[in-house]
Amino acid sequence: IVDPQFQEISPHPPFAEWTYGVIGILINLDYLRVAPMFFSLLNLVLIYLVSLKISGNKKTAIITALLFIINAYALIASLQIDIDGAFLPFFILLTYYVYFNLVSYPKKFYWLGLLAVTIIGGFLTKISYILFIIALTLEILIQKGFNLKHYFSKYVKQIFLILGLLVLGSVMICLLDFHRLKLVIDYAAHFKGFNFGSRAYFE
Repeated sequence: IVDPQFQEISPHPPFAEWTYGVIGILINLDYLRVAPMFFSLLNLVLIYLVSLKISGNKKTAIITALLFIINAYALIASLQIDIDGAFLPFFILLTYYVYFNLVSYPKKFYWLGLLAVTIIGGFLTKISYILFIIALTLEILIQKGFNLKHYFSKYVKQIFLILGLLVLGSVMICLLDFHRLKLVIDYAAHFKGFNFGSRAYFE
């Protein structure tokens, strides 16, 4: 992903490459596993916070966090040099946590700005982040009884602000790395989404 002797560009958005690149520069390319380990620790904190937000019970949140700690797959993910193991879950959990706080404190607009930042970060990590956005959108619609007109009129300013920030972020990404963006789009366009035998299903 980051070794300079390889000239190929990853077909995925650049967050993982940037992160591993920083570790390679600051420490050494032999210690790239530091990055997923660090993000797994952040995921542990976010799992606790999201569980606490949902349940309102510290004991439940602690048990949830402990289940993450003793889970073998979580341990593997924390040491795996990839994107899905630690980076993508981080942005999913962070977006979910920010969303909960935005619902709880709708007048505190910094949560809205942070939501836009986390969404941009998610798409900079992997295109499949859109699956979470779709799921979150469906959850919002179900909670609001699919009353789109009422919900849109109530939060019209916030919706347009998020959309504006997303468009701005997308434009900046295009300007920074247009060649990679073209590669990512081409990769997504030719993705074998319905091949259940592929390891890349909904990757």
